[in-house]
Amino acid sequence: MQQQSTARKDFISVTTPGSLGLTERQIEVFKRLMEAKSNKQICRELDLAEATVKVHVRAILRALGANSRTEAGCGNPAQPTR
Repeated sequence: MQQQSTARKDFISVTTPGSLGLTERQIEVFKRLMEAKSNKQICRELDLAEATVKVHVRAILRALGANSRTEAGCGNPAQPTR
C-alpha cells in the first residue's frame, strides 16, 4: 500500500492537469475530483449540467489512463462511495 501511495505522489509531482491536455474547465472539475466531490457537488459548484460534468470526468479519466475515479486516485478512502 505504501508503494502505491509513493507512486501516486511521484505521478502527481511530475504530472499537471495542463500537461495532460485538459481544458481549463476540465482542470476545474479535476480539482474537485481530487477533493473527492461527487458529480452532483461539482455541477452545483461550477453551475454545469450533471451530464456535462460526466463528460469532463470521462475525459479526465481517459487522460489519466484510468477506468474509474478510484483507479485514478480521486476517491477518499475514508468516505464511502455513492
